Amino acid sequence: MRSFVFLTVAALCCFAAASAFSAGRPSGKLNPNHVPSSACVDMVPVHNDSTPSTDLSPYTLTVSSTLASPGDVIQVYASGFDGALFKGLYMQARVVGADVNDAVGKFTSENEGRNPAVRRSTCPPGENNAISYISRTGIPSITLDWKVPEDVPTEGYSIFFRATILESFSRFWTNVDSPPIAIRA
Repeated sequence: MRSFVFLTVAALCCFAAASAFSAGRPSGKLNPNHVPSSACVDMVPVHNDSTPSTDLSPYTLTVSSTLASPGDVIQVYASGFDGALFKGLYMQARVVGADVNDAVGKFTSENEGRNPAVRRSTCPPGENNAISYISRTGIPSITLDWKVPEDVPTEGYSIFFRATILESFSRFWTNVDSPPIAIRA
């Protein structure tokens, strides 16, 4: 009986955490294992009446390299300043200066192997080009691996990582950006 109660509580916790990004969304089926595709463009969770914080973000994104080639794997580090913890993160790589907000590249499957609260998701037209961390337990940092697309356009192509980071259900920051990464063709 204890196992059943524990599993029921654990399932409800996962559902509640996933709902942080999807409650009130007009489309996108809720999957408790990752953020639904309805969050692909604006990356803003709908949490009842909560809105993104306008305070200076206590979180930062840094990268393992600011220069890469097609097929390279870049590590992205999300972390909090002065011990700030986060319970949720949603991230994509985007092209610097692009008119559209399409996610590019792919996050690797090794991310899910290192942390069971991490899930890759797909934002059309790509595949596995978004990633999330959702947990009731706050963490100070996380490292995520992203692969540069093989079919990069001409020289001068740069990407950056954009994240939404949640301190709690009702307190979160959007547009947390990394430094740009120049991709040489």
